[in-house]
Formats: sequence, C-alpha cells, structure tokens
Amino acid sequence: MSKKIIAMLATTIVLLTLLIGCGNETVSSTQAINIDWDKAIVSTKEDILKQEKMIQDVFISVNQDEKTIVITLACNNAINQNAAAEAADTAVRRLNANAQMQDSSIKSGSKDYWGGIWDTYKLQIGVARKTDVENSDKWLINDLVQPGVQGNHKFNGSK
Repeated sequence: MSKKIIAMLATTIVLLTLLIGCGNETVSSTQAINIDWDKAIVSTKEDILKQEKMIQDVFISVNQDEKTIVITLACNNAINQNAAAEAADTAVRRLNANAQMQDSSIKSGSKDYWGGIWDTYKLQIGVARKTDVENSDKWLINDLVQPGVQGNHKFNGSK
C-alpha cells in the first residue's frame, strides 16, 4: 500500500513538472559532478526516516539529463505546514550532504544555502499527509524550485 501511494505521489509530481515546463535555469554549471545517485538516494532516505519521526515514506529520483531532482515525503497525518517545510528543508540539505560525501567539489550547505547540487539541479518537492497523497490539492508543499535558488526560499504549499 505504501509503495503504491509513493508511486502515485511521484507520478503526480513528475506530471506537474512536465506541465510546468523546464523554465530557464538561472545558474549554469560547467563542472561535472561525480555522484553515484543510487547510493546518495539510499543514504538520504535512511537518514531522513531515522531523523524525522513525522515522515513515514520517502521517494527521491534524479534525472541527470534534465537536471531535475524529485523528492516526495509522505508524512504522519498530524504534521502541520511548518513541520512540513522543515522536513522539506532537511531532505534537500541531507541529499546535498550525501552527494558531497562522494564528490568533495560540491559546496556544503549553510544557514541560507542548501548546497552545491542545487546550483545545478532543479528541485520538484512534495510533502503530503499520508491520507492526502492522492489529492495534490491538499499537499502541504508542492513546489518547483529553479537552480540557484537557495535556503531563503519559502516552500509553497497547496494549503
């Protein structure tokens, strides 16, 4: 059941990304990064599920050709908008940290900076209560963030 929900959530986000379009990247990267994305994703999922008690399931995918990363979080039904924004921020920063462990040329995150991968990759992020994952109108966060936008970004919610 959980995998079905995450798959539907991920599919919806991918479709929304396609509908929104690619947009113009604000930052271009000439330096290639060397990351085993599968390893970074597994580590990030494990870290998030251990650290964030409100998050019950995590989906992350990377499209290197389109320079897009999709992160979806299915959360406990008690989560509120502020906790969802904090969970999203944690997930974004944790993925950068795990990528940086493989390639030290990736910049570290800081208070107002998510980290170097977000200078190159577009982020599509969704955070929903488990009961609302099939209805994107009720997602707490459903946001597309262009490359170069960093930690001062306020995640947009549907609610």
